[in-house]
Amino acid sequence: MIYLIPSIGFLIGVLPGFFLARQGKVWVVAIFALALAVAGVWAIIVGRSQTGFDGMGYVIIAVLMLAPTVVGMVAGGLAGLYRRAKEGQTAPHDKDA
Repeated sequence: MIYLIPSIGFLIGVLPGFFLARQGKVWVVAIFALALAVAGVWAIIVGRSQTGFDGMGYVIIAVLMLAPTVVGMVAGGLAGLYRRAKEGQTAPHDKDA
């Protein structure tokens, strides 16, 4: 179960990141990734201010859910940009046809 939650978070970030970047909306990917990173920092700060095990929930959310989603969003965005750039390319031998 400990591997399932970050994997789902990663996939939640990869899919929209890929499709948005492929459509040329990289700024949306950057805003979402930045917002998720800010939410993760906020969760860690709030978690540090709690005493005992009360703050563990915030840290678990930040580390196991938000961090993989940010990484997935960036990875999906980069893959989408790569596919977008590759779509416009043709092989040298196909230019004559």
